[in-house]
Amino acid sequence: MAFASVAASAQTASVLVENASDSAIDFRAESGFQGRLQRPLPEVIPPGETGRGEVQAGFPTSQGGGFRYGRGVAECAFGFLRLRDPATGSWMHPQMRARPTEARINCRSLLVDFSSGGDFTIRFIVE
Repeated sequence: MAFASVAASAQTASVLVENASDSAIDFRAESGFQGRLQRPLPEVIPPGETGRGEVQAGFPTSQGGGFRYGRGVAECAFGFLRLRDPATGSWMHPQMRARPTEARINCRSLLVDFSSGGDFTIRFIVE
């Protein structure tokens, strides 16, 4: 019964995209968010700025998504996934991905905060 009450509440993934480079980066594409994009990611992030998006979980046992930011022909492919443990009903540790398309760009991901209730914050960094 406890699992059903937890599943009924919506979990939120806060996605921060930091532009640590010396030129603007632009949103290229998303590869499917599991849930509703409560706050869309910004189209352009100036140098030294951080953009924010929020995804509300659309499924009771998983939340995640993927997207790309880039400058010129270089891009960072970012992604995240978080699954619910079927035995306990708690959300497991988020998995993150940050991959460059070429050597001219660096991409990183950091877990900022997470709770067993499902909410979490991830910072993706373009350098």
